[in-house]
Amino acid sequence: MKLAVVYRVIQGWRVPVFERLSQDKDFKVFYGCDFQNTKVVSAKGPFNFTTKKLHSIPLAYKKTNGNMLLPVSLGLFFELVRFRPDVVLCEGASNFINNISIFLYCKLFRKKMIQWGLGEIRGRKKSSIRKYLDPFIIPIEKRADAIVAYSSEGSKYYKKIGIEEKNIFVAVNVVDTEKRQSEIEAFRKTHHNVHNSQVFKVLFVGALEPNKNIDMLINSFKSFNSLYRDTELHIVGGGSDKLRLEQYVRQNEMYDSVIFHGKVDGALINVVHDKDVFVMPGLGGLAVSDMLCHGIPVICGIGDGCEKDLINGKNGIIDDELNELKLFEYLKDLKMNPEKLKSMKVNASSTTEEHNISNYVQQINNAIEFVLEGKKN
Repeated sequence: MKLAVVYRVIQGWRVPVFERLSQDKDFKVFYGCDFQNTKVVSAKGPFNFTTKKLHSIPLAYKKTNGNMLLPVSLGLFFELVRFRPDVVLCEGASNFINNISIFLYCKLFRKKMIQWGLGEIRGRKKSSIRKYLDPFIIPIEKRADAIVAYSSEGSKYYKKIGIEEKNIFVAVNVVDTEKRQSEIEAFRKTHHNVHNSQVFKVLFVGALEPNKNIDMLINSFKSFNSLYRDTELHIVGGGSDKLRLEQYVRQNEMYDSVIFHGKVDGALINVVHDKDVFVMPGLGGLAVSDMLCHGIPVICGIGDGCEKDLINGKNGIIDDELNELKLFEYLKDLKMNPEKLKSMKVNASSTTEEHNISNYVQQINNAIEFVLEGKKN
């Protein structure tokens, strides 16, 4: 069986998924150009699977809720004809221009198309550009032979536009949990005498971008730290907002209790091993899975939908109306109730029993098997 994956770029967090999908298939990933100074860039190879980089024209549009980054990959249709895959697994609306070529290929050659997407973020209003483009996006989504949704929350969007539930497969978006667990085990073997300090450590991990709402986290922590001096906020990651945030911390004279670690190369456990709680104050997704895998409870607002599958109240807190005051109260409660925090850490670690990369890839394979069975019938 030949499987083609068409993605804007080969992002680092997708590599382990592609590696596993390629193991028992004639497999190739088709991808386009990087979008410079954004997160939409390809990881550095070489990869353990076949790839084809397409000559692409990058299109970028500013929206009220973020930028829309769309590649136009010239020659995609002809590359698909040359490879002749039985199934094409493609990105969702974020790659809709290229999906037109995929749709045409699948219809002309009677092949199967699976859309793999986010759906929509709950509570987010569609931009005027997205409303204008929906008449081009939705018809192709509805004609896909199957859908792989990032989350149960995301699957609601596909049901809403008229796709039958039997055609929708939920593959909860997670990090490479096997790699993370291996890193954690290796760390514990070499750091078995590490003693956690009495300082209560709050953590943020992710890209430092305006839509992450990190100012709210810093402001809430400022109030928290003024009441409890034995507390720290650790910010891990790089991005376009890093310099401004560092300046903001200096202006508020918080440099003794707010630590910027920058982007971490290597195992994340080396930095997060002694942290108590992770806060995701704005948009995000994979960081929730990542922190739970490390045994760190999560406090978050609205993410990409995966948080609804991953957080159950015993390993973290979801509050769609999360703000400075509410976050302050959540942090205060966890600091003042060490047994509750300890229990949440244990429950966080056990999340990977259900939500792990093996189950993630299995759901994608289930979708592939489903469309191929439909072809036989």
